[in-house]
Amino acid sequence: MKALATAYNYLRLSERTSDLRSISFLYYEQLKGTNGQSSIRVVNGMVERILFREFDSGIRITVLSLDDTHYGNKK
Repeated sequence: MKALATAYNYLRLSERTSDLRSISFLYYEQLKGTNGQSSIRVVNGMVERILFREFDSGIRITVLSLDDTHYGNKK
């Protein structure tokens, strides 16, 4: 739960996605075919991710979900 709070705080405090790119352990990526969603990793080396939506004016957390099926992981 601490790792989730840490990742969420980085997301919340970032004004632009370039801020997220500079924090390598978050593994920020824009997701293709998801209508503007992006994701960051909750824990380095694990598949759980926070999904969020980007806007031209910066990051707004309008869609927030946890996903553990990234890269085909079917728990």
